[in-house]
Amino acid sequence: MASVQTIAMCIALALVGTCLQGCGCDEEAAKKCVEDKAKEMTSMISSSPDAAKVCDAVKAMFACITDEDGCCDSDDLKAQLDQSKKSFESFLKDCDIKSC
Repeated sequence: MASVQTIAMCIALALVGTCLQGCGCDEEAAKKCVEDKAKEMTSMISSSPDAAKVCDAVKAMFACITDEDGCCDSDDLKAQLDQSKKSFESFLKDCDIKSC
């Protein structure tokens, strides 16, 4: 499961580092939310890699952006989220992740 943990953290950091750039949402709040959820997910994966719990954590991380007003207005952000969603879904086959 270490490879899933590594990929999950990389995707989470990519969301934090690049997706929130230039969007009309509260970037600080969304960034903090994504970082917090990524930390929760990382510790969860390292302690007990239950696919259902990891799926819920991924959904919560995506909700940090999709639930914020204005964060899905950017075409670049939508493309980044869709790419991240595909990456997560390749590891979490039964996880239905909400994107922009």
